[in-house]
Amino acid sequence: MAACGLQALTQIDRQSRFTLYYGSLLADAFSGNAARERSKMALVTGQADVALAEAQTQVALRPRPAESLTVLALAAVAAGDETIAREALGAASRRGWREPVSQLASAQAAFEQGEYAIASQRIVALLSTGNLRGPALDLLSQLLDHPEGREQFADRLAAFGRWQENSLMAVYGATDPANGAETLALAQERGAQLDCNRLAMLADAYRRHGLDADRARFWPGRCVNG
Repeated sequence: MAACGLQALTQIDRQSRFTLYYGSLLADAFSGNAARERSKMALVTGQADVALAEAQTQVALRPRPAESLTVLALAAVAAGDETIAREALGAASRRGWREPVSQLASAQAAFEQGEYAIASQRIVALLSTGNLRGPALDLLSQLLDHPEGREQFADRLAAFGRWQENSLMAVYGATDPANGAETLALAQERGAQLDCNRLAMLADAYRRHGLDADRARFWPGRCVNG
């Protein structure tokens, strides 16, 4: 009977990820998922202290998922505890950086430490999925303001992958046109096979804004691989 009871509690806890009501039925000791969902709801309703307490319960019970650490970081920010927020985001980025918020935190931390190659990888990943696009573009702008940042982002554009499409279009408008043109030119020098249609669209945007000199740096008048 005890085993059946534990199994039922486990099933309720799992269901709480989809139906918040179930989370309210569970005690803390059985709230592996429910505490996280209660924390999210507390954040939405402006109960920062409750959100932080629930998130800490969740992490104590299930410390491995990056999502749990990210919720803890958000709750800590809302509660004004910068120390917990910083530690939680750092742990989340190391444990599961593909989760969008922790991925952005990892990109920001890498940029601030001058690790432009890592920052480029994280930014490109965010742009390819469309997650947190606004903050990702802001960070891309900062990255491309630095010569080494342009070098490293050019390397990412030169690497094989379908993610290039969204990243290519993000270059224009996210930075100074000269920096964008230099980045595209560097990528081509390193063998980047950039999408012909998108490159032509970028070239047209430069032309319409009277940026012919910058345009010439990456656009020879036709697609080289077209």
